[in-house]
Amino acid sequence: MQTLLVIENNLNVELLNKLFSKIHFVSPIYFQDPALALEWCESNEVDVILVSLSKRDALNFVEQFKYVFNSQYVPIIMVASARDLDLKIKALELSVSDFISFPLERMEFVNRIKNAAKMRIHQKSHLLAQKRLYELQKLEAVNCLTAGVAHEFNNLLMGIQGFTDLNQLNAQDMKQVTFSQNTAEELSDDFLSNSLQISKAIVKGTLLVEQMLAYCRRDETQHHHSINLYDFMSENVSKLLKTEPNNIRTVIHLNTLNRSIHLENIDATDLAQIFWNTLSNSHDALNGKNGKVDITFELVNLSYICSCCSADFHGHFIKIDISDDGHGIAEELLPRIFDPFFTTKEVGSGTGLGLSVIAGLIHNAKGYIQVASIPNVKTTFSLFFPYTTH
Repeated sequence: MQTLLVIENNLNVELLNKLFSKIHFVSPIYFQDPALALEWCESNEVDVILVSLSKRDALNFVEQFKYVFNSQYVPIIMVASARDLDLKIKALELSVSDFISFPLERMEFVNRIKNAAKMRIHQKSHLLAQKRLYELQKLEAVNCLTAGVAHEFNNLLMGIQGFTDLNQLNAQDMKQVTFSQNTAEELSDDFLSNSLQISKAIVKGTLLVEQMLAYCRRDETQHHHSINLYDFMSENVSKLLKTEPNNIRTVIHLNTLNRSIHLENIDATDLAQIFWNTLSNSHDALNGKNGKVDITFELVNLSYICSCCSADFHGHFIKIDISDDGHGIAEELLPRIFDPFFTTKEVGSGTGLGLSVIAGLIHNAKGYIQVASIPNVKTTFSLFFPYTTH
């Protein structure tokens, strides 16, 4: 059953119920006060919204709903005069899905509501499939992360074992020698030095475990939290880089990033996944050779075209460029790289889901992506996110 939220100043519940009874899969909820409707949305799921308010109240409601709930997938239908072009233009800028002109024609009214409800059913099905796709790709990313961490842990354990062996040898020497003051001090210094190295290895191992847990954990309460991008890059992404191959050097140019930039439409887990997937692609592009990855930041306000959905977009964005000097992407392949399951890697080396997941997460955050590549010279993934400054 689809939930239809109706916000109207002059409710005629009897008439509306009669009309909605013709749509068997819709259950209406009525409000006259838009503020109460917003409050109801905080704890309830809504599928379609019908707004019949004064011009100012209608636009304010839509703007607040879109901002607070980041619900670009919920169809909003607005009742408006056919002659009120200004209202329609402003409503379309706020991504209102459809209009119903008054005086109402009953069958048109019913069919527009029915079409919006059906569209929402398909959208929810698509979102569910998309979520499964994200989780599948995330599993692949976790496997790669696990392999990198396992390698690091092997090095740590070898170091711990080596210094422990040295301490055991020192303990045997202590039993066999007659101590002078100098000998005792030397053995004591050796014990302390070896123990310090063991402690450092344990701390590093603990950090690696925390990194994996932070990446794997999905805390749904983070969705509406503001993320300080500078802090995120300094802490989360720097941890991810600790498991990158020894032949690759990644440089985060934090001097190009304003410390006050905040992202509002994405949680830390999804943002970490975007960076992990993008950096993994850069590492794969270097194919074992020595190389460098640069991450730079720029505030932009120009017109662009998204490489994934081909949409024209403009406005204020933080542009994050991730560039590598790997083998690049052939021009004829660029239009296909965001297709699910498309990959140029060898069989068994990847599912082809990474870039499609990146694009989906960025679009969910109301962002866009561009790709530019000169084979064997430079490839740059540009990630565009709307931002606020605190």
